[in-house]
Amino acid sequence: MTTLINSPNFPEQLSVEKWQLERLIPIAVLIGCLMPWIEHRASSLTWNLYELAEWTTLVPDLHTTSPTLLVSLGLRTIMVIAVLNLSISIPQFRWMLLIVAGIALLPPIEFFTLYRNDPNYQQQFGMVVTILLLGGGLKSRQLICYRYWWILIGGAISLFSAAGCLLVIQHTIDAFHFQLQVGLGFFVTVAFICLHTISSLFVVLNRQKNRTA
Repeated sequence: MTTLINSPNFPEQLSVEKWQLERLIPIAVLIGCLMPWIEHRASSLTWNLYELAEWTTLVPDLHTTSPTLLVSLGLRTIMVIAVLNLSISIPQFRWMLLIVAGIALLPPIEFFTLYRNDPNYQQQFGMVVTILLLGGGLKSRQLICYRYWWILIGGAISLFSAAGCLLVIQHTIDAFHFQLQVGLGFFVTVAFICLHTISSLFVVLNRQKNRTA
């Protein structure tokens, strides 16, 4: 594998089998998003990333941020970036993945009938539109030379969002005097985002080195 990475033609030399790690890391990030990010003895106070983002929209102090619902936007962005990373690595199933993810993130049906002005529902719908537009527009063959830059930028945004949002949420939770703790899902998500980002950084640096050699 080291020889392959050091090759000046990387990643063009990679076969489909060699891309398995590229596929597994975004899947692991999504699994981490579905695991508990906040844990409590009461199951009703144990939330994964999606549930935590929804909870922040109900807290007045977090609801009135500028821009509106900034914390929930940061949390949902992590999941969106993971979906886009996975869609790039499996182009043959890209549209199926994007449609399934879009359906899962859709706001309730009331958004399309009564509550079109609700900022939370608008944000959820915006996430769906973003996934479909960016994911549908990212053609893997055209993006192959820049995919690692995308992963680096997306990884930096995701890590900043995870750390920043959790600090704000922790401060808010302390004000309620809840006995909550950071769950395993947060650490799994951050660990695999770091792995994806660092491995992409090595590839980018190696390719720059080969170009100047």
